[in-house]
Amino acid sequence: MKIPQKKTEETKVPVLPSSEDGLRDDLPLLHGFGSPISQTRDWLRRGTPMVLPLGLGGENCSQAPVPQGPRAPGVDLEPGSTSVLVDSWPERFGSLEDGLASLAAKIPEGGELVLDLLNLQSPSMQRRSFEGRTSSFDPVPGLVDTEIPFECARVVGSLQRAGFIPRDCIQVPFFGHKHPIKSIQALLECGFSSTRSFYAIPAERLWFRCERGAPRVGSVLIAQGKDQAAVERTLARLETFLPGSWEILVGPETSTEAESWNRAVTEAKGEILWLLRGGDLPDPGIFDLLRASLGSRPLLAQDPDGSLRHGLAGLMLSREACFTVGPFPQELQTDQVAGEEWLLRASAAGREVEQLPAPNPWQGPGVPVPAPLVLEEEAAAFFERWEGVETLQLPGQNLAALVPTPPWVEEARPPRISLCMITRNEERFLGNCLARVRGVVDEIVLVDTGSTDRTVEIAKSFGAKVLHMPWEEDFATPRNLGLSHAEGDWILVLDADELVEEDSVPLIREMALNERASGYHIHFVNDYEKGRTHGLTMVRMFRKLEGIHYQYRIHEQVIPSLMKAAEPLHLGLHPCEVKVIHYGYSAQVVKDRSKMERNARIFREELEKNPNDSYILYKYGDSLRQGGHPSDEIIPVFERAMKRMLAHPPQSWVQMPYAAETAALLGLEYAKVERYQEADRVLRTALGRFIPTPNLFYLGASLATHFERWDEGLEMYQRLLDYRGKVLVVPIQEGIDSWIAYAGMAACWMGKGDLGRAEELLERARIAKPDWEVSYLLSSGLKLRQSDPEGALAVLIEYLESHGESSPIRFQGGLLLERMGLEEQATQWLQKAKQGKGVDPALVAETLSRIQGEGSQSEQSKEFSFSRTTVQT
Repeated sequence: MKIPQKKTEETKVPVLPSSEDGLRDDLPLLHGFGSPISQTRDWLRRGTPMVLPLGLGGENCSQAPVPQGPRAPGVDLEPGSTSVLVDSWPERFGSLEDGLASLAAKIPEGGELVLDLLNLQSPSMQRRSFEGRTSSFDPVPGLVDTEIPFECARVVGSLQRAGFIPRDCIQVPFFGHKHPIKSIQALLECGFSSTRSFYAIPAERLWFRCERGAPRVGSVLIAQGKDQAAVERTLARLETFLPGSWEILVGPETSTEAESWNRAVTEAKGEILWLLRGGDLPDPGIFDLLRASLGSRPLLAQDPDGSLRHGLAGLMLSREACFTVGPFPQELQTDQVAGEEWLLRASAAGREVEQLPAPNPWQGPGVPVPAPLVLEEEAAAFFERWEGVETLQLPGQNLAALVPTPPWVEEARPPRISLCMITRNEERFLGNCLARVRGVVDEIVLVDTGSTDRTVEIAKSFGAKVLHMPWEEDFATPRNLGLSHAEGDWILVLDADELVEEDSVPLIREMALNERASGYHIHFVNDYEKGRTHGLTMVRMFRKLEGIHYQYRIHEQVIPSLMKAAEPLHLGLHPCEVKVIHYGYSAQVVKDRSKMERNARIFREELEKNPNDSYILYKYGDSLRQGGHPSDEIIPVFERAMKRMLAHPPQSWVQMPYAAETAALLGLEYAKVERYQEADRVLRTALGRFIPTPNLFYLGASLATHFERWDEGLEMYQRLLDYRGKVLVVPIQEGIDSWIAYAGMAACWMGKGDLGRAEELLERARIAKPDWEVSYLLSSGLKLRQSDPEGALAVLIEYLESHGESSPIRFQGGLLLERMGLEEQATQWLQKAKQGKGVDPALVAETLSRIQGEGSQSEQSKEFSFSRTTVQT
């Protein structure tokens, strides 16, 4: 495949003539990715620009007509305007997304759009937040028609979805200095993440230069050195694997690679940017790894030995992340220091670079070596510039003086740890569990609830204190019995079928030394025969404080009492690196159906005692859902839970991590029975009140797709990608932060008519999950949209050859073959579809009957839709 190659020359942006006011030459130059400018109209190249909405462009600009009335809606622009400057976004323009769509419909291909927008994180906006007013020194564009502020990432994403290519971005400063370290620390203590202010005051305004046109999927940006042959080697390697939906740009030869990359950014059309250095020989496996893992955070491939000798070469990031962090530091002469500087800026801006272990070492020349004296000077300035960042403390860390001295410090001894467990017939797992942690716990307290195997014998062989009590379908009571007999300063809670990972064991002792922690969120992963889940966090190690106890007979909770006991002591829950593997969900151990029925029965009994407990209602509804009960039984339970949660005061919602999950599950049940409007209403309520979870965004994405709100669906799926690699207190459905999100975004782009973007996203989904049939079904449907039935069939055959039989694949292929007039082959495929699962047998029978001339095709069987495939899968 021939890859389009483009060598960019250094672009000198034409400067408009000075205005007659004589002030033009005194304006300071502002730097983005391209050549510096002093005002937004310096970017405009085509004739007389149309200015919206205030007409402050001067004599070289024409003023758009201002609609009558302060609230006149919409963006008023004559069709065919090739040069448009928007110097603010007042409320009457409506939403940014709708306004940009309107502009895109009137600006022709190749036309230019320049935006001058108020930054949501600007000093004036911060002042409004903290002081409740604007300063007399802050600009006030309109007292009635108020200007709307925006985040950089939102603007970039909205521009790309509307059909614009963002070329450059300048974050216009308000002050020329940065916040003092004490100010940043004060904001952190109040719960504000203000680390970006460590190296620069947030911009007051955001300037964007855009071109009307369809963005490319990705752009490879090659920083050119003096060795042209090295660049040619890189281009030759890229030709062997780079998809046709990507472009290659070679930056101009400059004094630093940062400047070369910056100039290439302004010419790139890709939504994804991949940085290379002349002479790099990138591996296709690394390329696939990066693009199949990319979300909002930039990615770097780490060599197998853990090193990053290649600096920023190999960095892949979205244009949103690139513009949010800002230009690569071309003001620095040494590429090593510039790379470290950009990595710290990215972290401070909330876009910390994630390093992925690469399958093979990076092949390339490495970071250019500068003159030693220059490196020494810039390195010294770098450390001075970032001095103090390591002293920043998270909320609670500087409250040590308020924390009472713990007993082990008063008594000058190590903290004691008690392992508390409840068991019943656990001889299969118990020995391994205890052997793993006996070196880091000081006592073992085990409450047995009626074992008839060797469980008690095994426990005593490890020196455990064994207590006995009959099993009464109540998990909290034996947990509390164990707590009452524990003598340690810390409690570690494990079940017999849970095994602490070997590397995590030493961390338990280190965690117990923390005088400011009330407990820790430990990462639990379920082990199945087919692999492991991403897992979730649970508080299973905590201080033995007065009054702590478990509540709820099933899915017992200690957090409410722990938080109540810890609050007056200024102690808090902390994350940790400990990982525990749970083996109890293997098919040989669990009988799911009986377990779910038992859980449902216990929850019903609990509700008789506490009919208005929203947590019990949530868990009861979830148990019914997992037990396969019909939606008309599940929905009233979740509705009651939602009603109870919304009756609580708003400040209590943040203490309900299950609130958004309740809403998400209720919405999904509504959708199952096609009550989509009610599902959408629940979604809007939850997004506006509760702390969102991945499942809530998944519900939102699904509903947006159903209602054909394509841009909203893209935004929701993008939010899901941001959860990749994160461990939360609620479980994440496997794949919704990766291949499912990619496939959903592809479906949205197909709905918008952009098949090229959809094709790239489906390829990323197949890379992330090669055996997921839905991505193949969508790819087959995309080929049909491109009038390529042979290609559509080839995609299905590829799946069957690589991953074996699949009824949905066979059924889709049967329909394709029928359309192609190959009835005999279609019959063979459909006969095989009948033998598996995932397709309604009645649909298969109806199709076979039609092929044999015995019936007519129903609307239901004309197309095997994505939504049907997803549900069946």
